[in-house]
Amino acid sequence: MRGALQSTITNIRSQENQLKANASGDASLTSVFGDMDELLDDLQDA
Repeated sequence: MRGALQSTITNIRSQENQLKANASGDASLTSVFGDMDELLDDLQDA
């Protein structure tokens, strides 16, 4: 179960990085990524 969660988080981070590259000029979107990073960190530490 833990391995599956780690794999899912890794996949989400990969997709997030692609979105970040496409949205680098949009301040409202980039602020959301900070929230996503915090959430993913919390999930990873759980």
